[in-house]
Amino acid sequence: MAQCQIANTEGCNVKIHISCRNLTSDNTCKSNVITPVVVAYAEKVNFNGKAERQQIGRTEIIYNTVNPNFKMTIKMKYKVNQPQPVEFVAYNVEGQNPIQAMQEENSLGKVCCTLKEIISNGGHLVKPLHKEPCTEWTRNNIIILTAEEILPSSQSELIEITFSGCANQGGFWKQYRPYLVINRLIKDSNPPEYQFVFRTEAVTSEKPIWKSTGISAYELCRHDWNIILKVDCYHQMTTTRYYTDEDMIIGSCLIDLSKYNPWEPTRLYHNNNANWRFNDGNLALTHPCEHPTQIYSNQHYCNHDLISIMNLKITYDPTIGSDE
Repeated sequence: MAQCQIANTEGCNVKIHISCRNLTSDNTCKSNVITPVVVAYAEKVNFNGKAERQQIGRTEIIYNTVNPNFKMTIKMKYKVNQPQPVEFVAYNVEGQNPIQAMQEENSLGKVCCTLKEIISNGGHLVKPLHKEPCTEWTRNNIIILTAEEILPSSQSELIEITFSGCANQGGFWKQYRPYLVINRLIKDSNPPEYQFVFRTEAVTSEKPIWKSTGISAYELCRHDWNIILKVDCYHQMTTTRYYTDEDMIIGSCLIDLSKYNPWEPTRLYHNNNANWRFNDGNLALTHPCEHPTQIYSNQHYCNHDLISIMNLKITYDPTIGSDE
């Protein structure tokens, strides 16, 4: 398991990534419609000097999914000599006003832990979500907490990255409304585990180009260019802006980020996993986007879609790493 690289100093700023698995609710076990949000609570001293349970942050709402990877994080200040207990509660807000739905009757379960427990466990803590009474529908609800340090602005490299798609056969992308989910390999994890990084918008085009995304170098690759990115390509089944478990996976590919290291441009080369293609006049590496099951079950399977990093540029943004 990867070790959490957080400075053992007072006042270090930390953000906690949240994911859940196998979410099921008693009142939705038949339709299996889950629209989850996770809220974090901690004890804080009020104006009267008394400690009370207060909300310190929450994730965004993701519609119709039982395995959410939330983008919004919970930010805390790490205090070495204090346990800092935190309670994470998952709610199902399907078909309700989200604020009003965050009540005990809509709870999918909760877990209590300390910030120190997450960090001392390598920054990666997996726990069951407890709910009383525990039933066969809720006993497998899982929450995954991953902590990382918020870097000071002096270390804030911003990577602007643009993905594009092309096809081995004409018209392949035209039948889909694809979007990409980018995941980062957790170093030293065995078996390999991936941390959700970001998701693109869905586009409709014969030659899709997803909007350029600006992301900190630490969040994308931990400032380590010798890292693997896993890119999952999905077809958005609905015309809304929401992403759900009903979306069909088109394929996945692994990208060796060292091939795109801007500090060592000579490391771009031809190998078995990526081929040179010209994309709008720029030389780029393309990666076969292979379906995870068909590649093994169908001996005649041939992927028709290719994904490439069309542009990658590094700038510096002083706002990255701030408390905002």
